[in-house]
Amino acid sequence: MLYGRGQNRAPSIGGRRLPGVVCITMIAALSGAVGASNTPGSLPDWEGRRANSILLNGDWEFSPGDGGERAETSEGASRLRWQVVALPGSVVKYSDPAAAQIRFGWVRRTFTISAAQAGGLAVLHWDQITFGAVAYINGRKVGENAPTGPYQVMLPPGTLRAGANAVVLRIAGGAGAPKSKSGHLLIPAGFHDTRQPPAVQGDVWIDFADTGTAENYDVHTCGNTTDPVEGELIAGIPNWLREAKGRPVTNSEYMNTFARPLGQWAGKEDKEADALACAQLGMEHTEAMRRAHLDAVLPYMYAGWTKTRTGQVWKGGFARPVSACWHSALSPILTSLDLFDPSYLTGQEVRTDLCLINDSWHDAAMHVDLLLTEECPEFIPEAECLGRPVARWSYDFALKADTLTRTPVTWRLPEREGNYWLTARTTGSAGRAVLSQRFVRAVRPPEVPATLRNHCFVILSGDAAADAWFPSRGLQTGHSLDGLTPGKHVVVIWNAAHLTADVKRRADVLRGFVAAGGRVVVVAARSWDWTELCDLKVGNTRGSRVFPYQGTSHPMLAGIRPEWLTRWNGLPGTVAVGSLDGPALAAAERILWVREPKTCVAAEVPIVGAKGTILFSQLDVQRYVDRSKPGYDPVAERVLINLLHLNREE
Repeated sequence: MLYGRGQNRAPSIGGRRLPGVVCITMIAALSGAVGASNTPGSLPDWEGRRANSILLNGDWEFSPGDGGERAETSEGASRLRWQVVALPGSVVKYSDPAAAQIRFGWVRRTFTISAAQAGGLAVLHWDQITFGAVAYINGRKVGENAPTGPYQVMLPPGTLRAGANAVVLRIAGGAGAPKSKSGHLLIPAGFHDTRQPPAVQGDVWIDFADTGTAENYDVHTCGNTTDPVEGELIAGIPNWLREAKGRPVTNSEYMNTFARPLGQWAGKEDKEADALACAQLGMEHTEAMRRAHLDAVLPYMYAGWTKTRTGQVWKGGFARPVSACWHSALSPILTSLDLFDPSYLTGQEVRTDLCLINDSWHDAAMHVDLLLTEECPEFIPEAECLGRPVARWSYDFALKADTLTRTPVTWRLPEREGNYWLTARTTGSAGRAVLSQRFVRAVRPPEVPATLRNHCFVILSGDAAADAWFPSRGLQTGHSLDGLTPGKHVVVIWNAAHLTADVKRRADVLRGFVAAGGRVVVVAARSWDWTELCDLKVGNTRGSRVFPYQGTSHPMLAGIRPEWLTRWNGLPGTVAVGSLDGPALAAAERILWVREPKTCVAAEVPIVGAKGTILFSQLDVQRYVDRSKPGYDPVAERVLINLLHLNREE
């Protein structure tokens, strides 16, 4: 699997560009199994093993230089003095006084391959080289990269030969890395530490294949942090796999920084809160793609947008929240929580899959602590809250190299209502722990007030969900507009798109009912054309995070914590199905907004030609209130109960 920033080329296919995808020229199937299954929970035939690869770790020869010796040639190499070093590792110890003086290091070794390997496809990979590297094979330059993470390059035909081959890497040291006039490093190379010697910090290997394809099915979800419905990327992954029709699936651009309102994700003009929210999206989207075993995952400019190059530190040694997110989400060895839903009942026992990912060459022994905390760890492995969890569950796993497996675990919500964070912390590998964190909430089972059972709810354009829910909660229902009595009846427009012409011709009945103090509630209207009743329009802006206007204390929000209007259960996590607009909104009491305050999704809206208002709520409550279904959300049910209150005093 590839992680990092790649170069895109987007040819058409047969003269036709596929909608929503870009095809890029990259190495694809590294064996003959081009049409293998690639669905979550299973691996293509050519994944999960290294049967046709050569690992180049081990003994190399090293010589310091100024970078111009041309050690890839026999003549240049003969002028250098070589010594044996073990890679991965540093060519000299950091404590060695010579470390800071090495401008470049040349490292070389030989390897032997078969005639079949020499004549097929071959890809040179490395995980990380501190200051980047230039690679030569058999005297031919085959690739180079800046130190922005893992790298791979398809070797040109004719580069390799059957039998012995030589690979040479030219690696910069801190003294030779590019710098600004001020002397600061111009690349993300360890926060201005120019003493670092040349170092290979991960595996180096070559994959071979006798067949393959140069065509990927590549998606660009560039706007995953601007799309106001945060689960759309995750919900779309199965479609990518189907559309690929056996081709390798890659995402070569996501987490871009397009313009959007600063308050879209946190509900306030707070840059750090926004950065934390976006990093959470980055973690969850990245992990979802890794659980689906995409063939390449390339967050856009992850070394640039994260400000790693500037040397700034936010917390825990990380430049920004997204930097901390990438430390875990892009870790070769990771335990990923396959958990999107945030809302649960207090004391509820939950079964969740742990996805155990080992994208390294090596077998791994993992220790996983599943930690429930009241505070957000903020992606920092040593966060204080992880040392004092509300609850802890611990597991040990042994993983084979290059595997992806799932194991279900059970955890329990506290009996106390509130907001929590569930974090899978993985230790056992060298370096800092890695995290997979999710926000969850414990909500008391919603209760219907006894006063609501004294009223009759007139359901217009109802459906099976309404027919089931109201009686199950002991609520009386009807369907006729005849004999409406304020104080007794509440009219609920359950599905505005299905209102009949006969009902719409009786707008005067509802106007009179509202003017006399009667209550009308419109629930999650996907469209609205009953302008004789209320001159309003429904827009297309949806969202998974909804926020109250400042100073709002509307009864529909009774017992609803602000955080509970963030992501409801079930992909893609939609909370609001559309925005409200039109002439009537100018005089409305606005209650909730999505994306930015000018986009209203709940309001008390004046009716046409009489006194009184109709409560329009675009919150998608209907889909979440059936307790027998997996997508049930207790917050949505509590909101629906609040909407049915006759007045603000009840």
